[in-house]
Amino acid sequence: MKQLADFVIEHYYPQCQGNNVYADWLGQVVKRTAVMVASWQAQGFAHGVLNTDNMSILGLTIDYGPFGFLEAYNPSFVCNHSDHQGRYAFDQQPGIGLWNLTRLADALSSLINPKQVKAILATYERQLIDTYSTLMRQKFGLSTKEKGDHQLINQFLAILQTHKLDYTNSCRGLSNLDKLAKDKRFEHWIKLYRDRIANENNQTRVATMNQANPKFILRNYLAEEAIREAEDNKNYDKISILFTLLSQPFDEHIGFEDYALEAPDWAKDLSVSCSS
Repeated sequence: MKQLADFVIEHYYPQCQGNNVYADWLGQVVKRTAVMVASWQAQGFAHGVLNTDNMSILGLTIDYGPFGFLEAYNPSFVCNHSDHQGRYAFDQQPGIGLWNLTRLADALSSLINPKQVKAILATYERQLIDTYSTLMRQKFGLSTKEKGDHQLINQFLAILQTHKLDYTNSCRGLSNLDKLAKDKRFEHWIKLYRDRIANENNQTRVATMNQANPKFILRNYLAEEAIREAEDNKNYDKISILFTLLSQPFDEHIGFEDYALEAPDWAKDLSVSCSS
């Protein structure tokens, strides 16, 4: 274990030095993992198969077989059709991240003092919450931090869940308040939101939001259509278009609005597996 740990530190974490090198290293892995999972939660991304062997020591993950983005907002969204227990549901990802880190810490028990391990793992939740809060304030165009922000954001998400509204498109739509104000479902909430942003008078609010809320995501039905075109008709145009749009998902890409539409009826319940 020491030989393996030394190799990883030398090649990927050279900043970790000194008497607490292994503890510092674990702390870095915990931080990177917390930031990654918080980013998933903010953008509505579900990995789908977060086994320990699918998490990298670099604070990355591998094996994106059954991944999926939230469409109709549902915190309990399960993108892997073989995950019958919902272990890796969207809202379970933060806890699973910590569980997997704890298994890594178990493996490093010969190198790090148990008290240090406990203290390091305890930093995960705070890092995740801080990162998620920062990202969500960006998505809502809030440049300062106020006590009621958490409640305001959760009220918005509750509306999405109640009415089964699209997460990505709804967040993107926050930058167009005149249009949102015409939607009766947001009638009460938008008054609270207008009051909140009026406190800041942030002239760059819309620009900031449009760089935090993508217009385009890889919806499963878009991938399915592109795959079918490629496999059945040897036509790779849709793959090329998706590559362009997803390389710059925050840009408007005028003329390609169809790629930002919600899934049609035939694709609302697409099931994805580890072998997809």
